[in-house]
Amino acid sequence: MSSLDTFNIMVVSKYFVTVDDFVHLSFVRRKFRENMDKFHYNPIPLNQKTRKYFSRLETLHIYKKTDDHFLNENFFCRVIWYEVDFAHYCNTDKKTLFKNVKFTKNDREMYGSKVPEVINKIDKECFWLCPYIENVNLPASLTSIGKGCFYGCRLLSSIKLPHNFSKLGKQSFTRCVSLEKVELSECLYELGISSFSHCINLLEINIPERVLSLPSQCFFWCTSLQNVKLNTSLVSIGSFCFAKCTSISKIEIPNSVTKIGNGCFQKCCELKEIELPEKLKDISSETFFGCTSLSKVVFPSGLTSINDHAFTKCNSLENIEIPKQVIYIGSECFAECFNLTEVLIPDNTKLLGCGCFYACTSLSAFNIPSSINSLYSECFSKCYMLSEIQIPLGITRIGSECFSHCLSLSSIKGGEHVEYVGNNCFINCPLSTRKQIEPISRQQ
Repeated sequence: MSSLDTFNIMVVSKYFVTVDDFVHLSFVRRKFRENMDKFHYNPIPLNQKTRKYFSRLETLHIYKKTDDHFLNENFFCRVIWYEVDFAHYCNTDKKTLFKNVKFTKNDREMYGSKVPEVINKIDKECFWLCPYIENVNLPASLTSIGKGCFYGCRLLSSIKLPHNFSKLGKQSFTRCVSLEKVELSECLYELGISSFSHCINLLEINIPERVLSLPSQCFFWCTSLQNVKLNTSLVSIGSFCFAKCTSISKIEIPNSVTKIGNGCFQKCCELKEIELPEKLKDISSETFFGCTSLSKVVFPSGLTSINDHAFTKCNSLENIEIPKQVIYIGSECFAECFNLTEVLIPDNTKLLGCGCFYACTSLSAFNIPSSINSLYSECFSKCYMLSEIQIPLGITRIGSECFSHCLSLSSIKGGEHVEYVGNNCFINCPLSTRKQIEPISRQQ
């Protein structure tokens, strides 16, 4: 069996985490006893007791602010890994190398708005509400931007993140109303909540491959946003992420996506069609609420539920075919879809929520699945064109105002096992006598 030579064991030991790891190695074989003497820097934090193990130390690495700095010793260089501000960097001797320098609001006020080349992070609210910032040159060393960093910079028109940039804090560019162009880094893996919300002149965005999740309200109210390219690694899109993006007419959601949050595309009034990814099991509440131009929806075959208000006020929807696996359709799910004429519901659907088809004024026929045992309040209220309905044998309860104001409803069949009919269930319907709604019994 082969073993590591002294060079390779030194390479491996660079990843040790305590001095005990080094000591234990020296007992493994005689040739490893001088391993620590080969290091001219310390790969682990040191204190007064452990300093002696690295006898040839020339460069001292200091990993935490609380680590011993050994100020009484004269090293070739000190390498500081913990975070320091730019003012601290400027006031330290040149024999110190900093690996994590942030640019703070105080630094900006002291040294000006130009971000220095040594900066790795721009701190939270650094340029908050700066009215004069038109463009910012970000240094190649920059890897992250803090919360609200450029919030409300009304004149900022473009931004390009450097190659190694990886993390964008929440509300980083919120309300940058002149921002038209954004180039995200290929190394970016995290965007914060509301990163670009209310950027009303942003035209397009390309999401890098390393981003697995888009947070809530990330592009909320970006009213000029037209072109959105989502990466093929994306897993989830957060709540209201693209809500009120009133210029988006089409967006391709990759099949890698398994979760779309509440109100994700709410009031995207130019969105005309959508194909939902195959791995999606649930359509969240208000996902397409108020998408008034939406005329075509392609559902995934494995869909199991459509939640409350998911397609409320989608006035351009005319035909809907619900997939066979859908069990639950939530409250007011298709309410006020004025042009909806046909809905095909699978036989195993067990629940239609309150007001599910409220004010679907063009809906002329509906086949209630036999698996449903209750019709909830206002489920078909104000379906003006609905002329007849077949009540399945399994239904025992019909909620209040369920068929109220169905101005064309003249015939109801079935309903032999209905035990309860709610108040005003058939108010303002042509069913003028009790005989016309037999065998349904009304309980007060």
